[in-house]
Amino acid sequence: MEWRLLQQGPGLADVEDDADLAPGNNSAVRRYEFYEYTGGYDPDDHQALCDTPDQACVGNYIGAQIVEGVLVTPEPRSIVLIAVLIAAAIVISRRRHAH
Repeated sequence: MEWRLLQQGPGLADVEDDADLAPGNNSAVRRYEFYEYTGGYDPDDHQALCDTPDQACVGNYIGAQIVEGVLVTPEPRSIVLIAVLIAAAIVISRRRHAH
C-alpha cells in the first residue's frame, strides 16, 4: 500500500504510469481513498506541510474512487487508418464548402 499527498498546482501531483504493471498486462485498477487533511499549511503558498503517512495529518475518511485504465499502444495499421479517415474528412469538408 502506498500513501501520497495530492495537492493542486502544476507539477505538484505525481503522475502515475505503467511502470508497475507486469509484462503483458495493459490494464490497471486503482482505488483512491480520500481523507480530511488536518496538518499544517505553508503560509506563503498554502501547500500542505505533511508529506509522510503521519496520523497527525490524516483526519476523517471522506470517500473512495475506483479507477480503471487500459494502456494501449496503437498498431501502425491503426495509425495509418486514422490518418486516412482524417484526410477523407478534410477532403469531404472542403468539397462541401466549395459548392
